[in-house]
Amino acid sequence: MHAEYNASRAIAILVTTALLLNVMMPTLAHAATYLQGTEVNANTLVQDTYVAVTYYDSKGKQK
Repeated sequence: MHAEYNASRAIAILVTTALLLNVMMPTLAHAATYLQGTEVNANTLVQDTYVAVTYYDSKGKQK
């Protein structure tokens, strides 16, 4: 009986993990997306995500 409880618990943990990863996957897919120049537009940005912008000024210094 104890083995059945452990098996049921393990299955519940695996299902819960799979569901959480399925929900998080779109966010994780965009976590390391690097866009350059004209790639940055409304179709490539995701609402409510952190965006870091770097650019070079007229003297060639990265900002």
